[in-house]
Amino acid sequence: MKRVLHLLDTFVFIAATVAIASVFYEGVVLEWFTVVGVLFIIMDSSFILSTIANLIFCRKSKVTFIFSLISLGMIVVALAAKGLDIEHPAIALVFWFFYIWFYYGIRVSKRLWIKQSA
Repeated sequence: MKRVLHLLDTFVFIAATVAIASVFYEGVVLEWFTVVGVLFIIMDSSFILSTIANLIFCRKSKVTFIFSLISLGMIVVALAAKGLDIEHPAIALVFWFFYIWFYYGIRVSKRLWIKQSA
């Protein structure tokens, strides 16, 4: 199961990287591309799936479990805001993207670092 979780975490990191890069490219060319919305959905759904999987299978690791609870809290707040049709500032989306990107980047980097040092 650890291998599946590692692959899922890696996929979330790659999806977040591609989504952030696509938003940056849209800003550079000042044009909206429909594929960016699809990239957002892929990143968000894989983030939700990874958070649930980490909550279920990583209970022994305190740090991972705490960050999974934080991620779950963010997901619940985002879904509640979406369900209640609450407007949010654009900076909230930036924090959302970079939280996912940094958190999963650190998880993937940590595993690669441990693998290479062993």
